Amino acid sequence: MPTLAGWLVLGEGPEVLSPLARVTCMSAPRPGDPPNARQRDVHIEGTIGELIDGVTVLVVRGDELDPEVLADDAFRFPERFDEWGRYGISAFYAGSDDDVDALCQSRLVRFETVVVFERTAVEASGVDIVATFRTPHITLCHADLAKLVALLMNCRHRVLTNPYYVDDER
Repeated sequence: MPTLAGWLVLGEGPEVLSPLARVTCMSAPRPGDPPNARQRDVHIEGTIGELIDGVTVLVVRGDELDPEVLADDAFRFPERFDEWGRYGISAFYAGSDDDVDALCQSRLVRFETVVVFERTAVEASGVDIVATFRTPHITLCHADLAKLVALLMNCRHRVLTNPYYVDDER
């Protein structure tokens, strides 16, 4: 039976939810590969805590932490994964400020600012962090939409200017 991350990748929902869901859809390097090489059809298996412990200290999202934007994003999540029974907001994990900088330069260039949470603060707030899709993507999730937004709004965070911001409107 697929794991929680496997269900999300397949676009289906698991029968039972768990913040300790097993992850099977992360890439693993092969001997001799350059650092950070991505592989297809190679999986590491473990819980989210086992896989990101010691690596993930930061959770990064591109925006200004606007409650309306968060609610809109979270509201759209069940449209794609309705069987999951949760609301989710996309984010990325990072191990250091250098990793945050790399995310700003690559995945988050369309955002003028980024919000950086401490992983422990997010977990302590009651928001689940689930590895989804391709590493370093994660979903911040909760069963209650209003509570998810409120918990994130009240969670300790930093807002940083993205030095690599590209204005697509030009």
